[in-house]
Amino acid sequence: MDSSSKNKSLIILGNGADLYCKLNTTFKDFLTQKNNNNISNIYESLKAIKICDLSLKNIFLTSTYEIKNHKFLQKIYRFPIYKLLNKNISIDSFLDGEFNQDNSNPKEIEETKNKIKQEINKVIETLETTMKDISEMNFWEILLILMDQTNGSWYDIETCIRDFLTMQSFLSEPDKSAIEYIHDSIRDLNSEEFFSLNEINNYSPLNNFNFRFIIYVIINKIINDDNSRKLCLTTIQYQSFLLDELHEFENKFSDFVISEIDKKNKSRNIYYILMNNLISSLIDLSYNDKANILSFNYTSVNTNDKLVDKFKHIHGGIYLKGEKSGNINKSNVIFGIDSNTFFPIKLSQKSIDLIYPFTKTQRVIELSTDYKKESKHVNVIENNINEIVFFGHSLGESDYSYFISIFDYYKLHDSKIKLKFVFNPKRNNRKPDDNDVRNARSRQAKKISNLINRYANTLENKSHGKNLLHKLLVEDRIQIVDIRDVDTDENATSKKDKAN
Repeated sequence: MDSSSKNKSLIILGNGADLYCKLNTTFKDFLTQKNNNNISNIYESLKAIKICDLSLKNIFLTSTYEIKNHKFLQKIYRFPIYKLLNKNISIDSFLDGEFNQDNSNPKEIEETKNKIKQEINKVIETLETTMKDISEMNFWEILLILMDQTNGSWYDIETCIRDFLTMQSFLSEPDKSAIEYIHDSIRDLNSEEFFSLNEINNYSPLNNFNFRFIIYVIINKIINDDNSRKLCLTTIQYQSFLLDELHEFENKFSDFVISEIDKKNKSRNIYYILMNNLISSLIDLSYNDKANILSFNYTSVNTNDKLVDKFKHIHGGIYLKGEKSGNINKSNVIFGIDSNTFFPIKLSQKSIDLIYPFTKTQRVIELSTDYKKESKHVNVIENNINEIVFFGHSLGESDYSYFISIFDYYKLHDSKIKLKFVFNPKRNNRKPDDNDVRNARSRQAKKISNLINRYANTLENKSHGKNLLHKLLVEDRIQIVDIRDVDTDENATSKKDKAN
């Protein structure tokens, strides 16, 4: 029997595989490598805005002077952004315009004005100080820290992108994309008539102090890039700004991964040795001799031809020294959201179209125009695959489209193909106890159930979909495996011999 007809495993690798091979490539590692001061600056800025909001509310609640314009509070919340856009405006002139209409109680009025002015000046002073460093950061780095994702796994960046672009991070029922809200907010705040308006939408995301901080950051970055630039951009221009920032973020992350590989390989290519041992262990789960690899990582792996038949990066791979790309994103790395994501029900098609360039599908299409990377033309989804092994992948929703396509290809309900989900209970270089193992297995089981049930919902035969997970369990076609059961110190030597 020739090698093309022998059964093979399809091994799907995620970032957990690189972590298992001693690479420190989590987003926490990336964000904290040089940004500890900037992280503190972001938290300090948010704290200042939040304290200012609470202090202003308290002033209005306790002041003996009754502020008759009920929209005044929302306006004063926005004042730091308004001043950033209009350098000549002062808090004194704004407050005078609001309070001079009433001379009934000058002492209380002056006291209230001074309290408000003090709070506004404090937050503006903090923002002007912290923003000098923050504005040098990439927008998506700032957003990740803002959304408190520094301890997350690979899909958290993509969840963060999705929830930001769809505005689900800020509003319960968003009716526009973040791109449109950014455009509308800056347009309104840049208007000379803004503070003469008597009506401000209570539904506006600018009522959220996190979103106000984002607007402040965007304005700062655009002004820093071009001091003469007028902030009357179109939605497409704001979309381009966010995409350019995403490309830069991907390139920075690519450089970070390369530096981690270089550090790990200084001695004797230890990363590649560990990765080949890992792949050998995953193949050992079956009676197969070879595997195809579908990698959601960005690392270039020197795989052993005796073990790996075909290897493909689904989201691009980092370019090592001497390699070049004609693509706008020099790293060939992709972060994005699932094109089949569930968009908020009130989003119009126009809003969805603005978000679509941030989907992985669109990004992969753009990447496919770069013909310099051979892995893009490798098909690892072949008919002689009899098992699919997952390791180190979060099974996050942003990659559901890929998994659903694979399950469709192999007719998961009707075939005999097996699914093996391998997990690593080890955390923070600490030997896991029984409780750690139970928790890790439970988390993995929940993710598997979510994935299989999502796929089941796509089947035309609803009865097949309803019973799919049960059918896989009954037929022993789905397994959860502790990596320590197949990759132990005792068999490390034999695996190394097999690889050689």
